[in-house]
Amino acid sequence: MKNAVKKFVYATATRQLFTLSTSSFASILWASVIKAIHGVDGNIGKCSTTSNKSCWENILNEVKVLSNKDIDFLKYTRIRLGDGESTVFWDDYWNEGGKLKDLFPRLYNLETSKGITIGRKLAQPNLIYSFRRTPRGGAERVQMEELEQLINSVRLTPMADILIWTLDSAGIFSMASVRTLIDNKMLRVGVETSRHLFFECGMVKQVSHLINRWWDVPDMEIDSYDTWKTWLSIICMHSTNKKMFEGVYYVMWWLIWNFRNKKIFEAKVILKAIFLMMFYVNLFIGVGLDVKPRLVGTIG
Repeated sequence: MKNAVKKFVYATATRQLFTLSTSSFASILWASVIKAIHGVDGNIGKCSTTSNKSCWENILNEVKVLSNKDIDFLKYTRIRLGDGESTVFWDDYWNEGGKLKDLFPRLYNLETSKGITIGRKLAQPNLIYSFRRTPRGGAERVQMEELEQLINSVRLTPMADILIWTLDSAGIFSMASVRTLIDNKMLRVGVETSRHLFFECGMVKQVSHLINRWWDVPDMEIDSYDTWKTWLSIICMHSTNKKMFEGVYYVMWWLIWNFRNKKIFEAKVILKAIFLMMFYVNLFIGVGLDVKPRLVGTIG
């Protein structure tokens, strides 16, 4: 369940940033408010370290977690040019190669109207019309030639600019496409089965061995919940003690589930030693039988 919630948060954050990431949507009320408070770029790419974060700062932090896992949503957004009147020439993602200010930093330094739109830029007599001086030789001349070559292929049309999402063939953003991207990036080896997570992985086998040794119960090769239930039924133990022993296993599985989710979806990974400490602490506060009804459907 936590996987789905976390992916939903990531996808929602991406949807908000998808709208804000270009000045084309500056007229949207909430985008205007965010830009007024956090700057024109909305502080996208930055991470707040304050203890009391706003909703927007929490969104940015979630996106930062995504970027640390090689999921940069800006790579999947593009502007499909129309008349170029709502797309900033230097600062928006309308070119497949990236922002022009990053591709041509020398020319960007010469620009006196850094917020100029594509429509207005191309309506000028020439590309250097709003420069503070003519580009000189060397790097400036090389960048100028490359920019002119790029602009020669641009064709404006009498329609509005459109922001498109490249993960969808129709260019329409969807939370489903974000969740799929997260799964593909974070679970590169495929979807983990409940059998592997709760019975076959090394950590589960190690902790199970410690539990059995603690309760003086012989180890047995367990590969499914049904097998475990059969094994539990043949163990010779007082009924009250058996319920407690059963609860210990449910505590382990619950913490394994949480440990796995934190390892995949959070930047700060819990050490195995801390997991074992959490396991013993939870045993002493008696959560074993409480988690059983929530786990049976997942494990079985």
